[in-house]
Amino acid sequence: MKSLKFVGFLLSWFFITTALSQSNPGYLGSTQVVEVSTNMYIPGIMAHGPYVKNHMSIAYEKSMDRNFSLRGGIRQGSGTFDVDKHDLSYYSVVKYDEFGSSEYTSPSSGTLGYSLTEFFIAPRWYNTESGALAPFGSFWGLELAFASVGIDDKIKWSSQAIKMPAINNGFSTVSFAIQWGHRRVLFDKFCWDYHMGLGFNVYNTGNADVSIYGEGTEYTDHEAIVHSMILEPLAWGRIFHGGLGVSYLF
Repeated sequence: MKSLKFVGFLLSWFFITTALSQSNPGYLGSTQVVEVSTNMYIPGIMAHGPYVKNHMSIAYEKSMDRNFSLRGGIRQGSGTFDVDKHDLSYYSVVKYDEFGSSEYTSPSSGTLGYSLTEFFIAPRWYNTESGALAPFGSFWGLELAFASVGIDDKIKWSSQAIKMPAINNGFSTVSFAIQWGHRRVLFDKFCWDYHMGLGFNVYNTGNADVSIYGEGTEYTDHEAIVHSMILEPLAWGRIFHGGLGVSYLF
């Protein structure tokens, strides 16, 4: 029953968008776009790791009328944080024994890697007063994204007395962004695009917290600390971001 409802929803969406597109001239008759772009984030302002991170995306966009379009796609990226190079030693985990005494341990060497797969949907509004005609020209838009983040934990911890197993189960995030940009013709129906934006991490699974930041942090949840080492640069990097891409109109 649920699958039939889902099929019905897809068919309804198809007929509605088809009806809308009949009254939508598009740009030179083109109402659809396929785009490949690089997405650059700047986590280095507030968090550890490289100053600029890059994730690649592929997207499909369809204009609904003269100034409105819907865009969706997938974005992927990966990276590695080096404990020494990126100074992750300020994180610490505290463990208590049965008598209540505590011992601290911090990352001493090794690496922490991540891989990200993100799905996004983005409505866009094109500025027809400046000559834009969806899906071409200047625009502003919103983006809602869901990301699954994998972890490759190869951190060595300073304390030999505390066993710190590798944390390799990842987490998920939901983010929101406001974006603006432009699509311009290169030749024929091939275009180049740019966008800039302000984004925010609004939800994540697990106990990772972007506020776990600062020298000498006392925290007892080993998994949350490792997750936060990944979440911090991802979340801070979304605040200021941008991208360049190439696209094809059809």
